[in-house]
Amino acid sequence: MVYKIALDLEGTIADIHTTFSKKIIESYRVNFSVEDINAWNWGEKVKSLGLSIQDCLDIRKNIWLQELESIPFTDETVRETIYVLTKKYKVDIVTAIEKEAEDSARNWLSHNSINHLNLVFHNDKEELDYDLFIDDKPSLASKLPYDKLIVYDRPWNRYLNSQRVYQLEEVVKKIDEQEI
Repeated sequence: MVYKIALDLEGTIADIHTTFSKKIIESYRVNFSVEDINAWNWGEKVKSLGLSIQDCLDIRKNIWLQELESIPFTDETVRETIYVLTKKYKVDIVTAIEKEAEDSARNWLSHNSINHLNLVFHNDKEELDYDLFIDDKPSLASKLPYDKLIVYDRPWNRYLNSQRVYQLEEVVKKIDEQEI
């Protein structure tokens, strides 16, 4: 049975990548969408624009610092699903966001009426003591047992053979049906 859940922030509940994509369109006048971010290192289309991984991280960090209200939920079920999960389980928001953006992450959660959860900052999430991780980060699949990770579907993790959800509300069903 699941008792403690680590719920990822970026890419799982906060869709920073849609805002990032809009920035790329504005800055480079190209067609670009989240689907073009098809690798954890941002993908070939980003590289073809001459952007390094550090450039992308800087853009992402600046969105958090300057435009956090422009960051949408990853799907329309996020707020309600978090509410449902917190009624049954201990849920923490766990993120590896840069130190400079920690206050912005707190502010984004508050702005979106998710201000009652513990926010944990940690780069190596797999080291933390949780019964279940809900995350979009591909490398967690090789570091956690299959039954401890539910992958939130994103273009950069589609190659994984892991438990997967396409909307956050599907997590509740997986837990309730004891699929995990």
